[in-house]
Amino acid sequence: MKRVILSIVSFVFIFFFIQWSLGMIVTAFYTPGIAEAWKTSGHLPQEVVLHRDSYLSTILIAIGAALVVYLVPKTIKRFST
Repeated sequence: MKRVILSIVSFVFIFFFIQWSLGMIVTAFYTPGIAEAWKTSGHLPQEVVLHRDSYLSTILIAIGAALVVYLVPKTIKRFST
C-alpha cells in the first residue's frame, strides 16, 4: 500500500513540476505583437468566452510523468544491485 501511495504522490509531483516548468518557459519566451493586436482590437467581440480546444498536451505530460514514476524505481533497483 505504501508503494501505491508513493507512486501516486510522485506522479502528482512530477506532473505538477513539468506543467509548471513548461508554463514558465512559454511565459519567458512569449513576445506579444502589440502592433498586430492594436490593429485587430476593433474587431474583437464584446464578450469573452474561455475554453480549451485540446487536452493533448496535458495527456502527453501525464503519460510522461507516469513513465518517469514507473521507470525511476526500476533504474535505481538495477544500479543498486
